Amino acid sequence: MTPLFAAGAAGIAILVGLPLWCNAAPEIVVPAVLGGMVCAAGIRLRFVAVAVLGGILALLALALAGRGPGGLAGLVVFAGFGLAQWLVVETAALAARFHGAAVEGAIWRAWGLEWVGRIAVVLGAAAILGALGMVVAPALPALPRAPLAALGLLVAAGAAWRASCRPEQTSRNPAAPSLDVETSRC
Repeated sequence: MTPLFAAGAAGIAILVGLPLWCNAAPEIVVPAVLGGMVCAAGIRLRFVAVAVLGGILALLALALAGRGPGGLAGLVVFAGFGLAQWLVVETAALAARFHGAAVEGAIWRAWGLEWVGRIAVVLGAAAILGALGMVVAPALPALPRAPLAALGLLVAAGAAWRASCRPEQTSRNPAAPSLDVETSRC
């Protein structure tokens, strides 16, 4: 098993395990396990869209599971769930990119160190936001959950749209950098 597939398996274990940890009812088990199987198929088939579909099923299972741990612990746990989804999707993308290639150990080590940095940044940010939230929450009026969820959805959709607007190169010739013109998809 390559380090790539080991990382994918770790991400899938978190995607399946967290909803089951919150609630192990049969209506949670089915989408969680199905999501894990679809993620594994996406990695094995080297097809990112299938891995994303598996992540969506795991997220559905987490939503059906109801509330997880509250407060700062919940924020860190759910940040870990998001990191696991990111890891599974990136694993599928790298599996497609490196298919059939002999990849040196230095590349795997660099990829692993990059992920250690990502995990540290995301969990650190979650801890800081959680601490700030506990300080600011008493000063805010009590709002219903629906408007806050809608605001979170808008922020997430805006971030996803902005991430998709990265410049791309129109020229396919790496030997002619002077011909490369960057354009934006948005």
